[in-house]
Formats: sequence, structure tokens, C-alpha cells
Amino acid sequence: MHRFQSHQVRITLLDIHKESLTALQRLIQVLNVENYIEHIECVDILAWSLPPSPQFDLIVSETMKAMLEQEPQVAIFSHLVPALKETGCLIPESIQIKAWLSAAGNKTHVDIYLADIFTLSQETAVLLNQGEEGCLSGQVSIPEYPAVYHDLKFTTDIQVYDQHSLHTGNCSLNIPKKILQAKPEPGSELHFEYKRGKHPGFRFNYVTQHYDLDTWLPNNKELSERGLPFLKRVWRAGHLLRQGGDVANTVLKKEFNLFFEVSQVVNKPLSDLMALTTAEKEFVDFERDLLPDEMSYEDIKEKLMMLLEQKHQDN
Repeated sequence: MHRFQSHQVRITLLDIHKESLTALQRLIQVLNVENYIEHIECVDILAWSLPPSPQFDLIVSETMKAMLEQEPQVAIFSHLVPALKETGCLIPESIQIKAWLSAAGNKTHVDIYLADIFTLSQETAVLLNQGEEGCLSGQVSIPEYPAVYHDLKFTTDIQVYDQHSLHTGNCSLNIPKKILQAKPEPGSELHFEYKRGKHPGFRFNYVTQHYDLDTWLPNNKELSERGLPFLKRVWRAGHLLRQGGDVANTVLKKEFNLFFEVSQVVNKPLSDLMALTTAEKEFVDFERDLLPDEMSYEDIKEKLMMLLEQKHQDN
């Protein structure tokens, strides 16, 4: 900042939270940049009155989460873009949401790119400000694909400015969203729509292939890294429950007894086990949280093995 004279850089700062502005005031004093500040206001940006003519060279906002969900980044840029000079720039310059088919957990299979479903940029912000919302919805054709690609995956790529960008794995804004076991029907279309409002985010609609849980879930006999049966199946079933709809209903109908039996063995309330399985955790974290007491591990293993033998005899 001190590379410029205060008359060369004038800054307007807006935030809805008073405590944030209080902390900001302290930072401004520490950095000794008071002379650069044109205006500070505690206000809902979407209710902020725009200047009568474009006056900003840069408009910066990071009011977002991955996939532009829950936070009003889209609404803020579309509201503020009329205040940007013709030669001005929004930062981030663009936020791209891409759709993929993914073989989750199978590192030998590279994701299959489907399409860019939405890009928030200066161009789309202008369109939205003018009431043109066609960019917020559309459809993507589902190609033929190997059965291992049973998940839908959505990524967020952020072009911050010039060569500076953020991609999957760089920060929390780039965490992919997955719809596990989506299995969209080849030849059908994935329909999407970005809903604005109090709880912004994408809504998806697609045709699911005919499914058989036994082809989606690990066998009861498949052992965890610690040598325990059932847990991988229970964990995967919990992920399917998160999807809701027919898939979740089928899981509850066919796997409820297994959830109950495992909860009895690990000595946890069924509700606690269900909460663990439906949390967004990797399997190793799920197993660790399920069995934190090393003292009881051998006893639990013995009981699970006995349950496995019992089910084998019943069949």
C-alpha cells in the first residue's frame, strides 16, 4: 500500500459485522494506512446504495464457500458490478464450477470431465444485474461410462487475479462436493439450477440407473485396515443415507438391522452410530472415532467375527 500516495489509492470498506470492522480499524492503525481509507460502513452490502456513477477500479469480495453455496458471493457481485468502471476488475476474476464423473476411492481412475456448469465473472455478474438468469441453470449430457464411475463430483476453481489461482486441494474454498453412488443414467441429462436467496446453492436432478445395494456396498466380509468386518459396509451405507430419496429409503430398509447389530457390538447408541456414518468423514477417521478405546478393540473384533459367522450360517 505504501508504494502509492494516498491520493492515488482510495478504499471503501463495507461489512455487515460490527466486530469485523472493529478489528479492521485496529489493523488499519497498525499498518498506518488511515490516509488511504475513503469510507468505512457497517451495512448489508446487498442493501448498500450504489454511487450514481461507476467509480471503482477494483471490487474485492470473498463471501463464499465451495460451490458458491450458503454465502452470497453471486448476489454481492451482481449488486456491486454497476459501480465498477469500464476498465475495472472484480476480484476474484472468475469462479468456475465444473461437473465430473468420479470413481471415489479408486486412485487409478482419473475423473471424467462433464462440463463447466457455471462461471461467476464480471460478464455473468452484469447479466444477473440486468435480470438475465439463463446462466444459472442448464443441463449436461451423461455419456456412456465404466461402472466404476458411480459418483458425481463438482469442483470449484478460482481465478483470483492474473496468474494467481486456487484449485482443488489449495484451500477450503476448493473442496469438491460429491454425490456418492449417484450413478446417472448414460444418455440422460443432469439438470442443474443455482438458487439465490437466503440459502444459495445448486440443485441437481438426474435419472439414476437401476441399482442393487449389494453392488454398491462392500461385502460384510471385507475387512477394515484394523481387520474388522462390517465397518466398511456400514460406512458406505451411511454415505448413501446422506443422499436422501429412494436410495436412502432402500438403505434404511435393507441395512437397518446391520446398523443396529453393529451399534450393539461397539456399545454405542444407534443414533450415535448413524451420526458417525452420515458425517463427511474418510473411512479411517470413521473407524478411529467409532473405536477410540484400544482396550476394547480385541473384544469388539471377536464379537464382530462371531456376528459374521452367524450371518454366514443364517445364509
